[in-house]
Amino acid sequence: MSSAQSPAEEHPNIDVENIYYSGIEVTGDGNVLEDKFNLILNDIEEVKFTKHLEGTEPEIRLNVIATFLGFNTDRSNWQVQVNSGIWRNHVPVNILLHVSVEMGYVDVMKILINDGPLKADVNSDWQDLTPFLRAVKSGSVDCVQYLVEHGAKVQAKTPEGLTSLHIAALYGQAEVIRMMVLSANTYHVDVNAKAGMTPYSEWTPTHCAASKGHRLAVQVLQEFGALLDLKAFTRTRVEQTQNNVKTYSLAWFTPLHLAAANGYSETVAYLLKNGADVNTQSVTKRTPLHLAAIEGFTKAAEELLKSDRIKINAMDKYWLTPLDVAIRNKRNEMTIVLRKAGGLEL
Repeated sequence: MSSAQSPAEEHPNIDVENIYYSGIEVTGDGNVLEDKFNLILNDIEEVKFTKHLEGTEPEIRLNVIATFLGFNTDRSNWQVQVNSGIWRNHVPVNILLHVSVEMGYVDVMKILINDGPLKADVNSDWQDLTPFLRAVKSGSVDCVQYLVEHGAKVQAKTPEGLTSLHIAALYGQAEVIRMMVLSANTYHVDVNAKAGMTPYSEWTPTHCAASKGHRLAVQVLQEFGALLDLKAFTRTRVEQTQNNVKTYSLAWFTPLHLAAANGYSETVAYLLKNGADVNTQSVTKRTPLHLAAIEGFTKAAEELLKSDRIKINAMDKYWLTPLDVAIRNKRNEMTIVLRKAGGLEL
């Protein structure tokens, strides 16, 4: 720990034990920084300083975070620390920017971005995200706007080809979605843009939101012109062999397929109410009801069954109905629901 006055001495309410002695030691293996970073993001019990820092000055918050991550709070030493090789060529000031973005600390961001020769790089990469994409992920409109005002590249993408709008949708950040779409000329977003690589090949932001059950995000996207029945490649598990090796296939899934397959009944209901095709088929001719039946998501199935257009006994490529796949996967409750609704075993 630095010989300089500690943040706890400046602010006695900070829980020093849980910050400085969290049980994670800084070593040269390069993984410790990521572990500590993830502790902050996951708000694990050992990292209680997020509550203690409320209402403190930005300098204090910056020093506490820097100390926890293992950086000397004397900023003149930050460049020297990089030479140790521990940080995998990531400058501490850049990593601190990523942390402050995740925590929504715009005032701390201002210090890091405008602090003389150690000015943070607003387009630095950490864990495959730039600060801008991280701000979108965390849902801080203020952080997003500040970064863009200071040179963040709005067209940044993840290695999988996800745009800022895909990320906002994936994490259910409806307000960020609304803000970016309303300023589309600034953020260069398209509500029907498709991602480029597996496991998100051809996914639109609506696919992302529906796959996680973010109904409000789906609603905002739909309000701004998102198409609900676009199909995308989706990598899905087919079987598990005796050698424990999973086999995958590519299937054309719509947002409704994804919502049903993951059991998000409210999202299923919203999509159906707004015109999604209840009988849409994947490349294997499976409907959303097939997918809900396979996984045993009865509430999602019940929403699908409310549609007067549903073909309850539609057969997939293998001549199986939703009831057939429910029986094969031993989904007993689903089997009862489907039989009552008129499902047939063929």
